[in-house]
This record gives sequence, C-alpha cells and structure tokens, in this order.
Amino acid sequence: MTEQVNSFTVLLEGKGVHKSIAFSLADHAIVVKDDKGYQMFDVAVKFNEKGECKLIANDEERALWEIRRMALEELLFRTT
Repeated sequence: MTEQVNSFTVLLEGKGVHKSIAFSLADHAIVVKDDKGYQMFDVAVKFNEKGECKLIANDEERALWEIRRMALEELLFRTT
C-alpha cells in the first residue's frame, strides 16, 4: 500500500503481475479507480431516514464490507 495526502493505493505485485486500486478523496465522495485510471465507482456518505450514516455506491446503500469487496475483489482474486 502507498499513501499520499488525499489518496492511497493498494498494490499487487508479483512475477508478471502488477495491479493496483487507487482510492482518492474528492469533494463529496471517495473515488475508486483501477490500475488503468478508469473510475470503477465512487462512494458517498449520507444519512438514511433513520438518521444512520450510510455508504452509497452505484446509487445503492452498501455495507463497508461490500465497498471493500467491490474495490478489491478483482485485484485479490482475479489476477489472470
């Protein structure tokens, strides 16, 4: 993992494998990009009707584990 002021990148490096996922703080969301710089999705923090703080990605309320899976599943489990 590498860190900068408003971003961090998760790296996977090995024999013939160099992949990464970057997380960066934007004005109103966290932007997740693949190693080619394409935006995968963004995550916003909002309050639901019960006053609970929730994460919104792809226009759906998501749990924290779902956000991690959406961002890292391809990197960790589909490396071919």
